[in-house]
Amino acid sequence: MDTLLRDGVVVLDGPELLLKADPLKEFLVQQVEFTTQKPPSGFVVGGFGALCNPSSFHHPSIRTIVDFVSKHFWKEFVKTFPERKLEILFDSFCIRRKGTKTNNESWHRDLCTEKLPDDIIIGGWINLDPIGSPPHKFSCVPRTHNDIIDKNTGYTKLKNTAEYKKNKVIYDIHPGQVVFFFQNLVHEVIAREAKFDSYRLYLGWRITDSDKPLYDHSKVIENQGVPRNPSGQTPRAYYKNHLRFFKDRIKEHAECVKPGALEKDIFKSLKEAGLPMFRPYTKAELEIRQPRLLAIS
Repeated sequence: MDTLLRDGVVVLDGPELLLKADPLKEFLVQQVEFTTQKPPSGFVVGGFGALCNPSSFHHPSIRTIVDFVSKHFWKEFVKTFPERKLEILFDSFCIRRKGTKTNNESWHRDLCTEKLPDDIIIGGWINLDPIGSPPHKFSCVPRTHNDIIDKNTGYTKLKNTAEYKKNKVIYDIHPGQVVFFFQNLVHEVIAREAKFDSYRLYLGWRITDSDKPLYDHSKVIENQGVPRNPSGQTPRAYYKNHLRFFKDRIKEHAECVKPGALEKDIFKSLKEAGLPMFRPYTKAELEIRQPRLLAIS
């Protein structure tokens, strides 16, 4: 994790046994908001592939992955941020279907609008593809997390792209590995066509001195609804650009959603929609969603 502090980004090996346990086997066929577990849209409209339905956040398999990753890196966080507190943030599961293409996102930072001045928000993901699959790619400009930023403005596009192109580094994230990066690190999304169905779980960590969580997700957890992501947005089924370019996909997606599960462009909680809920959160699962002192007990 010393590399994370220096460069603002690091790739580390995740829990060794996680992929061998086939953690997505049940998850991929238990998206309860849909009438079919093989919708033409692949559960999501856009090519970016981030799911936005409650099952994708609250399914026990996702909670188990988050728990495994949290425990695996706990000592690293203790060594790197001693006596501070760590909160695990909600973030999206992502499916990139074979043949789909991600849109290029130019150089930007993801800046949480509600973080405290001394908070550090770290993003990243775990590669959940089968062992032996080609690596994921992360394009960024190391050490730009040290730049002075006037204010936090959410998703922030940047200028001076020539300088960023000159200094960029592309990191490989192999199956089972986790990439960590400071949220304010300059990075881009490169347009790529998926050659096979690819899976990742985005992850978020908050380093803080506060006892209060970044967002109050108590009702989201109780009712199993859609949480805010680390940047503060509530994931939506579709966005304005989708209405312009993907009307057919939106219609196709909506036809596979159970009646009453979707309100405009945001999924209702499972409780509100009257859909089967997953098992209640355990004490340990609730604790990691609160700031916890980084110390070895």
